[in-house]
Amino acid sequence: IYSDGTFTFLPGVGDKGIIDTFVYRVSDGQATGSGTVSVTIGAELVWWVDGAAAPGGDGRSTLPLSGLATLNGNPAADPDAPGETIFLRTGPGAYAGGLALEASQSLVGDSAGLSIGGVQLVPPAATTPVVTNAVGNGLDLANGVSVQGVLVSGASGDGIHATSVTTAAIGTSSPVGVA
Repeated sequence: IYSDGTFTFLPGVGDKGIIDTFVYRVSDGQATGSGTVSVTIGAELVWWVDGAAAPGGDGRSTLPLSGLATLNGNPAADPDAPGETIFLRTGPGAYAGGLALEASQSLVGDSAGLSIGGVQLVPPAATTPVVTNAVGNGLDLANGVSVQGVLVSGASGDGIHATSVTTAAIGTSSPVGVA
């Protein structure tokens, strides 16, 4: 808690749909008081990716991932889950390795901006992040995904690939390019 009584709360990596609490104690040198703060963490989770970030990030807005590799593993082992959002900042270069989306995930690029629950967290940017893959597809879709505001370029396989996908929203609110 800062001297003016404000504080910064940073939920744990991957926390969503929970109530987190912490106990605090304050003193003015003569009297002491304590209390418990409960913070309700919403059900929507955003994984932040910024190619300009230092390696070793954990995917939160304050410490974004520097690439897509962490989110691109076996769905049972990687940290992201179906229904979550992946937000790509425009980095100094392309995001290599492509990305396999999980069911009902949203991939949102900087040029689309980011709004969660009707609250704009990031306004649309003038530049669009690029996803590439020299050894496969740029994006692999799953059922119910949404892809907005990204450019897929330089994939050796399909730019955007879908097998047995019955619903997906691609570029419906912000353009998606495939070059």
